[in-house]
Amino acid sequence: AGEREEARPALCAPDSRAGREAAMLITNNFEAHATRLLRAENLQQRQQLVMEMRDSIEIVHTAEYGNFLRHLFPAFYQLLSEGTPQFSEGPEQKVRNMLLEVLNRLPNNETLRPHVPMMLSLCMKLLETDNEENAVICLRIIFDLHKNFRPTLEREVQPFLKFVERIYRGLPNTVALLFSDKESAASAGPGIPRTEQQHAAEQAQARVQQAQARHQQLVQATLQAQQQAQARAQQAQQCASIAQAQPTQAHQAQAQQAAQAARDAQARAQTLAAQSQQANSAAAQAREQARAAAAAAAAASS
Repeated sequence: AGEREEARPALCAPDSRAGREAAMLITNNFEAHATRLLRAENLQQRQQLVMEMRDSIEIVHTAEYGNFLRHLFPAFYQLLSEGTPQFSEGPEQKVRNMLLEVLNRLPNNETLRPHVPMMLSLCMKLLETDNEENAVICLRIIFDLHKNFRPTLEREVQPFLKFVERIYRGLPNTVALLFSDKESAASAGPGIPRTEQQHAAEQAQARVQQAQARHQQLVQATLQAQQQAQARAQQAQQCASIAQAQPTQAHQAQAQQAAQAARDAQARAQTLAAQSQQANSAAAQAREQARAAAAAAAAASS
């Protein structure tokens, strides 16, 4: 896979498991990691690789950010642009979602600038073709890129505004279609064939299971993120103590980077906690809908 890139760790030497995991992408070869990502034997292996990158996102706040982008961004672009959008939960959807999460958390600085046109083009494409959850992340990326690289992206503003205009122009038809479907279902009532009522109940129950599974995943991810945030905070304190005892420029830079890593970890934990609460509310709503669908199916069969 070529010569190993020179490692320039920016954080204090980790003495914990969380610290070792955070340093993983610093000590490993980015090119080799990108190759493994593209040539993964199955989705589970690819998902694990993406999780490693997401959990080691602090690397983008070090001098290795340029190497990270040079080798890994093309791999991200290929997987997202050539992959098939998913409209149900599964390993491939998780991979696509985590890749977009990583892109969304990249610092919008001069190191990113050479990759901005391709990133914006990718997000504009996914905004129209991917599922709602991924499209929301794409919107965030697009907003951040336009905010931070405005002069460079002046020519790209109009296409985005045209997309927004198209969405708003189609909104009345979308609303009318949704309400007409609900009204026709309500007016049909018991006259709907039994098999359709049962099918609706089964679909509602499947949505409940998906929502509950999503909530459980987020609960576990939140706990792990909170533990990681605590480890990063301890590491930042250690670096700060070293910088006070030995106030060299290198130690001060390490302390600043460790503090930023701790803030990022805490922000991720807070984001996951909020998503967990939203997933819990969605699961409760799905259960209510499933009960209503089950009652309708029972009425139709009586």
